[in-house]
Amino acid sequence: MTEGPVGQGPLRAGSPLRTPRAAAVAGVVFSVFLIAALVLLRLSVPAHPGAAGGWLTDRGRRTAVAIALNLVPFAGIAFLWFIGVLRDRIGEREDRFFATVFLGSGLLFVGMLFVAAAVSGRARRAPTRWRWAATSPRPW
Repeated sequence: MTEGPVGQGPLRAGSPLRTPRAAAVAGVVFSVFLIAALVLLRLSVPAHPGAAGGWLTDRGRRTAVAIALNLVPFAGIAFLWFIGVLRDRIGEREDRFFATVFLGSGLLFVGMLFVAAAVSGRARRAPTRWRWAATSPRPW
């Protein structure tokens, strides 16, 4: 097995990473996962508040909501990866104030996305807890 010098080939010493491609991949992965999660939630949960409890008893809709909620963390990680790659690409030319606002708003967005998913997941599991509490003589 012969190896060439480190300074030759696609991974030369001191060569920049392929961050534009990584940013594109992260952005596309984020978009696909978030759109899939939102479409699954929209198709499963009714828009009319009068039919609030009907979708919770349908097994297919509950499964679709569970799949959508499981996609949200992956979408959030892809979004953070996208932000990191963009900040790495801008590098030294980035203004400090802009960098702080950019990173802070991205973290806030991902945090709110995770909180919304957690609240939705709790609403999905609530009927099983209520049913148990209603049938049990002493739930505590």
